[in-house]
Amino acid sequence: MSRFRGALYPAYLAAYFSIKPGQNPEIAELIRSVVIQEMLHMTISCNLLNAVKTADQPGPMIDTPNFIPAYPGPLPEGLRPGLTVSLKKCSIEHVRDVFMSIEEPDVTPDHVKHAMTIGWFYDQIENAMEALDDGSLFNSNPSELQVATWPDNQPGQGVSILVSNLADAKRLIQFIKDSGEGSSVSGLLSYVTGDHGDPEPIYTGLDGKEALSHYYKFSEIVEGRRIVADNRGHFSYTGEPIPFDPAGVYNMVDNPNTNSLPAGSYVRDKSEQFDRAYTNLLRKLHWVFNGHPNEINETKRMMYALTPLAHQLLQLPIPVTPSGDESSGDEEEREEAVPVQVAGPSFLYRP
Repeated sequence: MSRFRGALYPAYLAAYFSIKPGQNPEIAELIRSVVIQEMLHMTISCNLLNAVKTADQPGPMIDTPNFIPAYPGPLPEGLRPGLTVSLKKCSIEHVRDVFMSIEEPDVTPDHVKHAMTIGWFYDQIENAMEALDDGSLFNSNPSELQVATWPDNQPGQGVSILVSNLADAKRLIQFIKDSGEGSSVSGLLSYVTGDHGDPEPIYTGLDGKEALSHYYKFSEIVEGRRIVADNRGHFSYTGEPIPFDPAGVYNMVDNPNTNSLPAGSYVRDKSEQFDRAYTNLLRKLHWVFNGHPNEINETKRMMYALTPLAHQLLQLPIPVTPSGDESSGDEEEREEAVPVQVAGPSFLYRP
């Protein structure tokens, strides 16, 4: 259940890290907010799995090379067929063609129905739980394996995400769907098209606060303006501008790969350092979701620690010879090289 989440983090983080510090602040914050909430979604997904697992079944498998897919490549579990996910620098095209497709609702504002969406995936989980729930499906002591609360900005506080029964499971699954693709409650508000009866871009979070779903956060980036509602409850892209300056983005190579860098080089060492830090984060998540749920706060600190490592890496050029091959060449060769790209995080698993 959590494996496709392992495909989202690197894609979203690569784009986020590629934004230079202090540049494109609105876009950086929108992507960052999605990444943080994806951690919450993953935590809930692991709670759902641990809520129904028996003592002889394994917990969420995160500390494994298979958790991180190869890039470029498809999403795991057959989701969003035809979509290729890559590690690329932030651009309007990448956000539109990949990020919005990942978070796409079952039915978009143009009334097109989409197959194998993330929402559809969670519908299958909910349907299976409903079919199998005979009164003994859910574990009697959920706090033993599950993360009880999601920490907010106030230490020691948060909202309950324990799964004790089918009602809890359905509530949290609905939250994942609403916060990703938008609320499916019809008739109250309308999408940006102005058509009535469609899902809403605004959803109510577990804390009771209203927020914009991931799909529509990405759409704000693409449209270049905030979504606002008028006094009739109609949404449109007529809010404050969200400018995008390509010069404020590192010229990161597509799909960085540590193993393609020259052995023993400084850039290779920095790339391996990032890989190890990301692998350590996965190990900690595995530890948390396999019997140590009270240590969830440490995983957030470890994720934040990735940012300076990534920015160090993104300032290191990868020389490219006129033939288009990456090279570590000498100074004379560097002078003859065509304009170069910089390295970027590979998110490779390091045993």
